[in-house]
Amino acid sequence: MKRLILALLVVGTFFTSCSENQSGSENNPTQGIWELEIVDSIQVDHLGEISTGDFRDGIGVLFDYTSNTLIKIDETGKILTKKTFPQDGPDSFQFLNTVEIDSLGGVYIKNFMNAFYYLNSDLSVARKIEMPFPSTSFDGATDSKAFELWKGKILMWYAGRDDKSPYENHYLRDEFLLELFDESEGESKAMLRTPSVSKFASDQLYDRPSISFSIHDDHVYLTFSNEPLVHVYDLNRNGEYVESLDFKPSRFILGRELKDEFDYADYSELVEGRIWSIYARDDGVLIKYGEGMDEEQFTIGDYLNEENFPKLQNNIKKYYKVYTEEEGWSHDIYIPNQIGQVFEVESISEPFFALRNDEFLGEERDYITFYKLQLKKK
Repeated sequence: MKRLILALLVVGTFFTSCSENQSGSENNPTQGIWELEIVDSIQVDHLGEISTGDFRDGIGVLFDYTSNTLIKIDETGKILTKKTFPQDGPDSFQFLNTVEIDSLGGVYIKNFMNAFYYLNSDLSVARKIEMPFPSTSFDGATDSKAFELWKGKILMWYAGRDDKSPYENHYLRDEFLLELFDESEGESKAMLRTPSVSKFASDQLYDRPSISFSIHDDHVYLTFSNEPLVHVYDLNRNGEYVESLDFKPSRFILGRELKDEFDYADYSELVEGRIWSIYARDDGVLIKYGEGMDEEQFTIGDYLNEENFPKLQNNIKKYYKVYTEEEGWSHDIYIPNQIGQVFEVESISEPFFALRNDEFLGEERDYITFYKLQLKKK
């Protein structure tokens, strides 16, 4: 992956008007055509709604938010164990937005407030983990990845240092983005600054994004959900900024600049493009994004009508883009609407699992279905 960064530096386009580097590469017209194929499916004998989860080495751990239950499965969908957690009391938690399986088979779980636990492989609680300061965040995306293990430490989105709130104007401009937490020492270090090429480093105000990132070869690949750039940092150099990469989506709707601190993004007229997740792996970088919807499309669809509003998300086209050293950025790889959330991609060249979008299919079921997907180049 270090070679990947060097390749991007060579083939990228540099915008010299910025004080920091921003690069990207045009789609290579000679590259092969990528397709996303459903190669198999598995069924999990559980009735509920899965909001987040993780997969690693043939094991999946899923969170059903309706019953506050974690479900551990194997790659065939067989349930290995379940654990329902209390929603009230001193050791209760709910609204998980992080499930992370480590190399030993243990599981980290965290919500967007303060609850933070490490579980044994049977999902029993091994220990509660205390951060040095309380969180000031009161929301969080369940489908973004903002929690990664690195050299025995945890790199994560966790706001609250010096009592700063992520809802303050220019928080992303003025504060560090992530925390590097050393559980053995009980200490956390602020890491990564927003680079000047990002719109969130400016004096202008924009709708607050969610953050996703992935670590590979000691480099962090970080995205803001409503900005079509990938910001790269080097952890071996104390989180030093390296490069910003334009992944060049064919269409990515951007919301307007906000007038002042009292203004807000009005999504009764359009929907911004959104980066859902990013995975940096040995065989390249994978980005999932939705293009958004402009004002004309929104008006034609009459999505303010309560009968049409539920159709909105399924009418926003979603895509993958792949970067490989040999071919640069791929074309947009269309994601059909029946394919729902993906919680982990361990390798771009290997199959991975996605929830089936039963709401789109209009099917009632008493089990959970995962599609087994494969990105293939023709």
